[in-house]
Amino acid sequence: MKRALTLAVTLGLILAPAAYAQATCSEIVRINSEALEDFDAIAGEEIEGDLYEASVWLSGAGDCNIDYEFDSIYSCLYQFESYDSAAAALNANLAAVGSCLAGWTSTSVTPDSEAKEGYRTLSGTLHAGTGDYEDMEWAVILEEHTGTHGTDYHVWVQLAYYWF
Repeated sequence: MKRALTLAVTLGLILAPAAYAQATCSEIVRINSEALEDFDAIAGEEIEGDLYEASVWLSGAGDCNIDYEFDSIYSCLYQFESYDSAAAALNANLAAVGSCLAGWTSTSVTPDSEAKEGYRTLSGTLHAGTGDYEDMEWAVILEEHTGTHGTDYHVWVQLAYYWF
């Protein structure tokens, strides 16, 4: 019995990140709705300039913010030490976001051939809206970040509202 319990706990800890590190359809619907109002209701404290902490976060995200510098962009970051963990989170978020956006047009992101200032896009998908959401674009992106700390991986899930 002890061995079975230990195995169950271990499997739970191994599988838990994949289970919670993804957006849900209810969150996607909520963020789409908030975008129509320029994310004003979920813009929290100012971080700097035109960057604000979001008061609503996607499930499992390590950080979510709203950037008003050019367009209105809601972004959530998932950070990982290994490529395999990041790729699993990318795939989970691609599946979750894609399944919530019926009728939206999907295109693949072109990977960067080399890093720029330590960041290199590895893969991702863009989802362009239609109808009431024609000025919106969801992105799910995997990037590699190399700096003095070494290399880690980021998965970005973001919605841009092109209001101009």
